Amino acid sequence: MTARQAAKQLGVHFTTIYRWIDAETILSINFGGILFV
Repeated sequence: MTARQAAKQLGVHFTTIYRWIDAETILSINFGGILFV
């Protein structure tokens, strides 16, 4: 799922997901310019 979809599922703002990715709290894959978590 995308970062925005994950944020919606978790009930947090999408920038929180990006912060968690930067802090390596959650894993992600960048595929074709789209970030998947």
